[in-house]
Amino acid sequence: MKIAQTLDGKIAASDGQSKWITNESSRTHAKQLRQGFDAICIGTATALADNPTLRGTARNPKRFVIGNRELPTLALNDDEGFEQLKTHDLEAVIALFKTRGFNSVLLEGGSTLVSAALRAKIVDEIHLYQAGTIMGSGKPAVDIPEFTNFSQQLHYEITALSIIEGDIFAIYFKKDVD
Repeated sequence: MKIAQTLDGKIAASDGQSKWITNESSRTHAKQLRQGFDAICIGTATALADNPTLRGTARNPKRFVIGNRELPTLALNDDEGFEQLKTHDLEAVIALFKTRGFNSVLLEGGSTLVSAALRAKIVDEIHLYQAGTIMGSGKPAVDIPEFTNFSQQLHYEITALSIIEGDIFAIYFKKDVD
């Protein structure tokens, strides 16, 4: 999973605007990150709000949009295209990816898809880009209202940390907790 957020965990303003949270160097770094994956996924809300290209720098992963909403012509409708998976069943999505031989899939969210994947406990690794800004209000990166106490926490361990021209980049791996 890749998340780009503000210091207070927001991925978009209250009005839905989300470009750009991190700096240009972080965005270039994220493009380099993408090329290491077989596939990349976003939800329909992100496709509609951000109209991303989901490009790598030298190699592009297969691109997917997950969700049932109808999509207009998007930046993803370029020469390589994308595939829409009209489902909310993440287990079915994982099964499909396995049959296609994908070893690595990057989930770029937004909040609904990120939260669903975390809720389903299918996220092994989180690549977090954090800008040195505070939004105050807006859309949180993760929203799992049914997690209400400490026993429901998901545990990840930081394995890498760097600064990219003022933004923080961290990699977290799922940690098994007894």
